[in-house]
Amino acid sequence: MSKYKSRATRCGEAIGQLTAAAEALRDVAQTLRDDYPESPEDQAKLRKQLSDAESNFDNGKSEVESLKEEIESWKDNMEGANMEHLPKYEEVSECYDQIEAGVDALDSVDIPEWSATNEKQDVEALADELDSAADEIDNGVAEAESASFPGMY
Repeated sequence: MSKYKSRATRCGEAIGQLTAAAEALRDVAQTLRDDYPESPEDQAKLRKQLSDAESNFDNGKSEVESLKEEIESWKDNMEGANMEHLPKYEEVSECYDQIEAGVDALDSVDIPEWSATNEKQDVEALADELDSAADEIDNGVAEAESASFPGMY
């Protein structure tokens, strides 16, 4: 049986995954700029690092989206029960707005692929795209981090 995790804990774990993804993207970008990997083995290592970053991003984003859906359901249920006038509704609604802003920011992230056709002269553009994706992840993290998850009562 899995142990219950609070929404705040789950959001913190998702933010950790997203932050790790952004850091990995910046590391790959810096490596590409500083010392282009000539050997197939070194290129494979960087591709693996990029793949791991994308996996971390996908997992973190998925969890933030799941939290958004939970808070949205809670908010909708309160609206359906005519509870919009309660302070709890205001807390839930504010939390939803913050999480939604995080999801919207994460939706704009486009992690570029490094294909075998990327030539050395294309590396600077790829590194810039990786840095840009990392910055977009940081924006989504900042929005999601601002969410204050209300207690049940």
